[in-house]
Order: sequence, then C-alpha cells, then structure tokens
Amino acid sequence: MDKKFDVTQALRVIAEVIEKGEKKDDEYYLHGLYANEGYDGYRVHLHDDYVKLDVDFHNTYNLDFSDQKTLELFITKIHDVDVKSGKAPA
Repeated sequence: MDKKFDVTQALRVIAEVIEKGEKKDDEYYLHGLYANEGYDGYRVHLHDDYVKLDVDFHNTYNLDFSDQKTLELFITKIHDVDVKSGKAPA
C-alpha cells in the first residue's frame, strides 16, 4: 500500500455512516459504505462490496481486500465521506 491507512479517519467515517446512514438489518449504509458496531463494543466494521475493514480495541485494524485497486477505491470512498461530513481536519 503506497499510503499509510488512516484509522482515525476511518473511525470518523464509521461514526458518520452510523449516525446519518440508512439502517439495513444490523448495519447502516451511506455513500457506498456499510458500517456497524460489534456486539462487544470494542470492534467496529466498515465495508463496501469489495473491501472489509475491522477496527479493534486500541485502533488496531485488519483490511481484507482482493487487489490494490479495490483498496484504493475504498480509501477514496472513506476520504469522500469524511470531507462531505465536514468533520475532517483542515
């Protein structure tokens, strides 16, 4: 991965999707991203149709993706939602 993954940004986006997204079953959907909170409160999840992100306690995370291009598109979606939310740092 060329860029370092920004887990803090991902957590802001997860909060945004949960707060403003459309509830579908046990997760929320907003701008191509799905988010939900784990049953124990220590893990949150964010995914699209191709990439899955799990963020655990102490901001450790796991990304599951098939190729670099899908990961880059996922990171772009995260960035776009963060900017649209108005909560991204300047």
